[in-house]
Amino acid sequence: MVTSINDTRKKRGRGRPRVDATQLAVRVPPELLAKLDAWISHQEEAISRPEALRRLAVLALDHDQLK
Repeated sequence: MVTSINDTRKKRGRGRPRVDATQLAVRVPPELLAKLDAWISHQEEAISRPEALRRLAVLALDHDQLK
């Protein structure tokens, strides 16, 4: 008996684990992206653009609450 092609495929792993967060897609104009990259370059540790946006959002929202 011939084995079906479907039976010979490798099984995939479980994939990325679920996180308790909402995905947010944002388009960023080149000028703002350049400013974001400049801000990232001044940080003590290397961080990704998404992490930089999270940190800046926290800073802005915390600052806004102080008013």
